[in-house]
Amino acid sequence: MSEPEQRHQDQPQRKFTKAEAKLVAFGVLALLAGVFVGQNTGQVRVHFVFVSANIRLIWVFLLCILIGVSLDRLLTRRGVLPPSKNKRER
Repeated sequence: MSEPEQRHQDQPQRKFTKAEAKLVAFGVLALLAGVFVGQNTGQVRVHFVFVSANIRLIWVFLLCILIGVSLDRLLTRRGVLPPSKNKRER
């Protein structure tokens, strides 16, 4: 084996730390979220209970997320839903 090949094999493989792996995962998710938002900016007609409106699709998604989170919090506080696993362990 030549000397440069030997030096390359002697160097230990550098592994990612948890913090670095989380940072990479966050970057990938942020990029995907940006692409998702960019692709869902078109106008759609939404029929609410008494009115209809033309709004951007991304606002429909965000409104649905907000309603879901609000319902989860409300039902968890009222005891209809069990608390999340993290809160049970505390």
